[in-house]
Amino acid sequence: MAAREKNGVVDRVCSELRSRGALSIPQGRWPFYQHLVATFQILDSWPEKEAVCLAGLLHSAYSTEAFSQALFDPSNRSVMGDLAGIEAERLVNLFGAINRADLFASLEGGLEVIRRTFTCEIGTNL
Repeated sequence: MAAREKNGVVDRVCSELRSRGALSIPQGRWPFYQHLVATFQILDSWPEKEAVCLAGLLHSAYSTEAFSQALFDPSNRSVMGDLAGIEAERLVNLFGAINRADLFASLEGGLEVIRRTFTCEIGTNL
């Protein structure tokens, strides 16, 4: 995580998450904030682009089908885009919009089925 923190984006995102109450929201056995940071740390330990790691840090911040507590308003996507970058925000938005049952069913058909699902349902190219 240290290499990515040098540009300050991770620190700003973490500060924003704390200011929006992520430390006080339960998510499983630990606070939501810890879950988000742990997700970031896993992605950061892999050779992923910074946008992917930042998306992991914010992955459920718009809420999801399985986690309804939104920290950011998805109708005002520029707030997160300004904070973490447009590419990271786009990934977070896609993650929040996905239907988990459809995703898991699509995994049986491979990545191409997932791409077709997103292209048809969301109207974007992956």
